[in-house]
Amino acid sequence: MGDDRFDTMAFLQARARLAFPVWWTQYPIRAPLLVAWCGGPGALAMAKLPRDQVVSAAIESLAKVLGMARRTIDKHVVAAHMHDWINDPFSRGAYSYPGVGGDKAGKTLAKPVQGTLYFAGEHADSEGRNGTVPGAIASGWRAADEVLRRL
Repeated sequence: MGDDRFDTMAFLQARARLAFPVWWTQYPIRAPLLVAWCGGPGALAMAKLPRDQVVSAAIESLAKVLGMARRTIDKHVVAAHMHDWINDPFSRGAYSYPGVGGDKAGKTLAKPVQGTLYFAGEHADSEGRNGTVPGAIASGWRAADEVLRRL
């Protein structure tokens, strides 16, 4: 779904094995920002590298995904920010997860507040699908249904 235009691109995924095979833009917001993603065993290996090597691997990956020369990408990079989810003491490598005894946290977070504030996202999935996409989508549909029922 979509076209080959860069200004309307939301997502890129490499066919080749790269250090950073997945890229997101901010589309439909037009912002000069790309988000690179690396997960699984590759993320474990990347977490041991110094920041400059991680940034270099990201730039090299983007150049390959776009079929451009590395130096072309280098000229356009203004800044790089990274977050090490694996070593973050609050996330411990997860997008969201319930703490010990929090098996009902998703159901609690999914409850509307005073019939005016509705939460969605993997953290608010009432069926325990707190693994990002499936829970986020399901809870988004649930929250939208709740809002529509109030109209």
